[in-house]
Amino acid sequence: MDQLIDEAISYIKTTFFLTPIVRENISNELPFQIKNKSSAYVVEINNNLFLFLCIEDIQYLEVNNFLHLKRIYAKHQLPVIVVAKYITDSSMKKISAIGMGWVIPGSFSLIPSLFIHKGGDNFKKPFQFIDKDKPFGIIPSYLIAYYLSGKYSGFFNSLDITNTFGVSKMAASRTFKELLENGIIERFEQGRNNEFRFSITRRETWDRYRNRLSSLCTGFLPVSESKLSGLDSFYSGESALAKYSLLSSPLVKHLGVYLKDEDRYMRPVTPATIDGEYFFKVMRLLDEEKNPSYFDSNECMVQIFPYPPIIENHYLNKVFLVLSKFNKYDIRVRSSYSELEDMVYNELN
Repeated sequence: MDQLIDEAISYIKTTFFLTPIVRENISNELPFQIKNKSSAYVVEINNNLFLFLCIEDIQYLEVNNFLHLKRIYAKHQLPVIVVAKYITDSSMKKISAIGMGWVIPGSFSLIPSLFIHKGGDNFKKPFQFIDKDKPFGIIPSYLIAYYLSGKYSGFFNSLDITNTFGVSKMAASRTFKELLENGIIERFEQGRNNEFRFSITRRETWDRYRNRLSSLCTGFLPVSESKLSGLDSFYSGESALAKYSLLSSPLVKHLGVYLKDEDRYMRPVTPATIDGEYFFKVMRLLDEEKNPSYFDSNECMVQIFPYPPIIENHYLNKVFLVLSKFNKYDIRVRSSYSELEDMVYNELN
């Protein structure tokens, strides 16, 4: 939580020209139900003491109508300021209704006793997607998907991108340029090097930009399991959806693989090559003499990711699964997919 309090202090300094000072870390005095999910600090602002409660997910406070928040105030008798990356509109209203404040670093703040309030449009209408906005490039789309999955929530640089996706520094620079131009990330100079950080919350990123992400993977084609020997395969599609929901496992396994650096070398990774059979041919997974619609007992359904997705315990990560291609309109699948989509959205903070 140290990063969150640092961001809150920096935000108050630069926005209101005040000088908050952290006087004491009292995290050990928090209720045990939220002790591992939050931290607390006594902060002095203009000779006034406040209790800044940094929470990783506002949902941990929403239970029992903010009972933990009321207990913290009753014990310490200090004005409580909730600090979080994201606070729902309803929670903002409830926190302010019980006389407490909140800070979302870089966005909004309310500190009643100091008459500090920034963000008059806090309870704004959801962002409306504009069809004319063109899709992001493939690497920027992957980076956003990583962020939505909980990765890259702090600072990162070009080396992180080149190592994760196996791309050149030039490709990393193009990625940063595109995301900077759209206001999704911000740049910080660290000596001769630049570091970057996402400038909006994961939920806001989802609301604004989900529909602008490029395809992250191919569709599924039947492939003989013997052709997957030596490849790092993982469960995806309906097989992964069955893990995250009550959907029954499909009769035919749905697996994913991703291109290694040598597979991508000197080959184009574009929406056109992702949408067709190009990568299946690159990886020699297709039987050219066989009807692709024919199944036998040794086959499974396979899709290809041009870059490494996030894989958890041999299953495609939930965010990547929601954003990936498979038959989401099948009656058997539709309800489970909708539940997973809601689950992913509710976990964004």
